[in-house]
Amino acid sequence: MLGLVLCAKMLLCCGRRLGSLERRDLQASIRNQKERNMVLSRLNSELNQELQEVMEQRIALEIQMEHLRPYHS
Repeated sequence: MLGLVLCAKMLLCCGRRLGSLERRDLQASIRNQKERNMVLSRLNSELNQELQEVMEQRIALEIQMEHLRPYHS
């Protein structure tokens, strides 16, 4: 995200037009940041799914433990 902010600031810098090399570098940087964002979003989704599964397992184990206690208090 920081990379995109820096790119935006560079685009607005001094109101001057960017050279083709600068423009290509900025476009490449934006593409790389978007790709990184997609990878991190995918990872976040996978981790959220794993968290849900672990939480469900924990609840199931707590229920089993409750049934194993001699006096349900």
